[in-house]
Formats: sequence, structure tokens, C-alpha cells
Amino acid sequence: MKEEIILKQNNQTYFRFEVTNFIIQNNLPFNFADKFAKFLKQLLQTHTVDALQNFSVNTKHITRIASQCIGPSLQEKYLKMLSQTFFSLSLDEGSVKGSIEYLNVSARFFDTDSSERTVTKLLGVLQLNGSSEGKTLYDLVESFLFNGPDGKLRKEKLIGIATDHGSNMISSKAIDGKGVTNRFKADLPYLIIIHDFCHALNLVLEQCLEAFPTEFTKIISKIASIFSRSPNKTARLIKDKIAGQTSDNDSEKYQK
Repeated sequence: MKEEIILKQNNQTYFRFEVTNFIIQNNLPFNFADKFAKFLKQLLQTHTVDALQNFSVNTKHITRIASQCIGPSLQEKYLKMLSQTFFSLSLDEGSVKGSIEYLNVSARFFDTDSSERTVTKLLGVLQLNGSSEGKTLYDLVESFLFNGPDGKLRKEKLIGIATDHGSNMISSKAIDGKGVTNRFKADLPYLIIIHDFCHALNLVLEQCLEAFPTEFTKIISKIASIFSRSPNKTARLIKDKIAGQTSDNDSEKYQK
């Protein structure tokens, strides 16, 4: 009996089955398996079995570590990089459960001198405290990004801002506008301001959907719902698409 337990514990197929079951039960993407396997090996190389058996973690631990340790460290790293390279900003308002309003601030830049593609990094989530006027947003971003020893140098590296077309973001008055982007353009006349493509496309699609018959939009919603709830079906769809096997008759296969 003991030999059977040891064999089970050291069987590669059993390991894979357990990982697959964990992924499915927790609705995780299938590519999580590769990352998990590497992380598990790293843990076993750096920690004893006793330490791992005594390990525990919960949401409060994760939140505290992310907000107080890893988050500030990454933020400091990115801010330092932005004082040495040209970059653009993405500003987007949001809310948590319809109550707490905040401003997402992300930056796009080349992370190395040899990079051929830009990267986009979240710099911070700034709470608005009841006001979302252009002046308030301007002061928040100015204080967050352009204060301190490298603030002035960092501001000189800013070359563009993308955001939605709210009046507090992009005022219709190009001169003396009260939007946050108008205020930054007054500081930096060369600044390029654009209506974020994602927001613009979303507005277009919303208006287009109003003209679509509801029976078609219900079908599309049902298809999207099927794949959003099943990593397995999503993985199969992607695999078939890559292999060029997807056809008009595949819908019944993904329903199963």
C-alpha cells in the first residue's frame, strides 16, 4: 500500500491530472500550466518540504503585499525609467461598485534602447475624492508624476496623452480649454492629444448595435458567454483557428 502511494506521488501523469483538474475547477486559462510548473520547481529548489507544508496565504496577505511592497517598488522603477525615455500617457476614469471613483494612469514607452515595440505599464490608480473636474485631474497627475527631483525632467519626456472624449478630459475649446489634456498642452505645446481608439470604437459599436435586430445580438451574447465561462472551449477555439480548421459548422462542437 505504501509503495502504491509513493508511486502515485511520483507519477508524472498523476501530476498533470491534478494540475489540469485545478485549472478547470478554478476556471483558469490553460497556459497557466506552464507558468505554474516553473514556479513549483522554483519553490522546491528554494524551500524545504516542511516550510511548504506549513505555508498559508489568503486575500488579505496578497492585497497587503501587492499594495505595500510590490506595487510601490514597480511604480518607483517605472517612474525612474520615464525620466530617461520619451513616453505617452493613457488616462481613464473608473469606479469601484459605482461608489469610489478613481483615475487610471498608464504609460507607454520603449523599456530598452533596443526595443522595437513599446510596452504599456500601469503607473497608479488615483482616488478622485468626489471631484473629477479637469483642474482636479490635472493637479492629481501633476503631483503624482511631475513632482520630486526628477519631476521636471520626466515632464519634458511626455509627448502625448490618450483618453476618452469627456469634457473634463478633452475640452472642445482648443484654447483655454478646461480639460486635463488642454491644461497639459498649455504647459507642453508640442503635446499630441488623441481620443483613445478603444473608447472611440466603443462609442461607434454602441451606436451600431442599436440598429441591430435583438435576435442577432442575443445570439452573439450567448456565444460570448459560452467561451467566457469555459477555458477549455476557448483553448479549443484558438487551437482550431491556428490550425485553420474552424468552419461554419463548428458551433455545435463548442456547445458540447
